[in-house]
Amino acid sequence: MPSYRWVNHEYLTDAVVYILYRAGGNTTIVLSLAFVALAAVIYLILLPRAFSRRVGFDERLLIGLSALFMTWPFFGPRPQVVDWAGVILVYLIWTRFEKTRASRGLLWCVPLFLVWANLHGGFPFGFFILALLMMFYL
Repeated sequence: MPSYRWVNHEYLTDAVVYILYRAGGNTTIVLSLAFVALAAVIYLILLPRAFSRRVGFDERLLIGLSALFMTWPFFGPRPQVVDWAGVILVYLIWTRFEKTRASRGLLWCVPLFLVWANLHGGFPFGFFILALLMMFYL
């Protein structure tokens, strides 16, 4: 697309990857992003606990393995992993807000989105999820 200006929408992720690469090469990059991806999958296994009915281990395992299977092509040193972590953090902030009903807890979204917007261009998805949660649960 030679007629369009290039916008580095993930410059902060590029800086972090550079620092990780300087610290330990490709191994450090893959391990750190794999850790974030694994944390996302583990959270998806635990996520159904937040719902009102009790969900058995078999169902959580099925959800987690399904999520792992669907996201498997995207594993590796990819900046999209940042979006997975951001979505999980939005949901954690929301569940904390639901338990405490202290609206100041939602203020954690401000620094989250400020950092997320500089880490990867997928941050509008976090706004979309937060808007959905507010529409259906407030």
